[in-house]
Amino acid sequence: MGNRIAILIYIFCLSITATAQELSPEAYVKAELEARRATLNGMQARLALVQQGAAIVEQSNLEEQTHQNVEAAFASYGFTGASHAAYGTRHSKAIAAWLEAHPGEWQEQYNDLVTRFDELSSQFDNLSNGR
Repeated sequence: MGNRIAILIYIFCLSITATAQELSPEAYVKAELEARRATLNGMQARLALVQQGAAIVEQSNLEEQTHQNVEAAFASYGFTGASHAAYGTRHSKAIAAWLEAHPGEWQEQYNDLVTRFDELSSQFDNLSNGR
């Protein structure tokens, strides 16, 4: 029994090590952008539901689907939402260096997503303020 537990722990540690070795600043940035796109797509869909006067249940279902889409975006690069955040904290210098070495495309995509987020947030604010 003790050997089985030791073997399971060993296999678990190997799988964690293998996953950690696959993670990189590039994967982090790509996962970040894809997750933000999924979030924004969900925001856009929710805005349409709110504007149509959809029931709270329908909005909640959409929020759950958006959450699943965001997690799927992270998973496609070997992360969970939590591990992505942790990786970003632990490897912020490496991520910054990678972004500096790969200017242009990534920053432009990020800026576009931030602009889209701000626009959608403003639309939500207008709805909540009755404008």
